[in-house]
Parts: sequence; C-alpha cells; structure tokens
Amino acid sequence: MTYQLENYSSRQLKASENIRKALAEIFNSGMFIDEALFEKSITISNVTISADLQNATIFVSQLIKKDNDEEKLVESLNLSVPRIRQLLAKKIYLKRLPNLTFKADRGMEKSEIIAKVIKEIQN
Repeated sequence: MTYQLENYSSRQLKASENIRKALAEIFNSGMFIDEALFEKSITISNVTISADLQNATIFVSQLIKKDNDEEKLVESLNLSVPRIRQLLAKKIYLKRLPNLTFKADRGMEKSEIIAKVIKEIQN
C-alpha cells in the first residue's frame, strides 16, 4: 500500500496527524479498559482521512505478535470505536469527529517478504 501525500490537502494531513498523535496518547495512557486491548503494544503506522474529513482509517500493528493476534486486535479496536471516539473528542477539536475504522498494517510483513526474496536472489 502506498501513501501519496501530494493527493492530500493540508487540512487532511493536519487532521490525520492530530488523530494519530491523540490516539497514541490514548493507547499509551491506557485510558480505556477493554480486556482484549489490555497491555497490548499498539503501534499506529498511518492515519488516512477522506477529503470531507468524515472517515478516518487507522492502520495499526503490534510489536509482539502471536498467531491470529493482530486480527483480534483490529476486531477489538473496531468494537471499541464509540469509546475511543469519546476519548478522542476530549483530546482534539474538529468540527465533526470522523468515523474511525481500524485496519491491520501489513507493511512490515510485506517488507520482510521482499527482503527474503532479495536475499534469495543474491545467493
């Protein structure tokens, strides 16, 4: 997945960065309690937001991964969206807080596969 920054307006970039920073603070502080998310190391790699600022997609990953753990993480985050939006509204000001959708970031997995293929080609 490639992110082309030139296609985003300054409003979109500013809003997505503010959302990313606020979510990082929320996750680090443990402000919301969900058993599935308790003591998880959640990394927010990117936030994309629609041109009308109505929908935001947050790409997350975990540092310590277990089998099928990332899918459960994303599912738990998506179930917790109402509470996360409530906490987010206290941290940032937007005329209307966007709808949030969490997705697993597959960037690290893809880069590991590419590195493996390059290594095989070199040998």
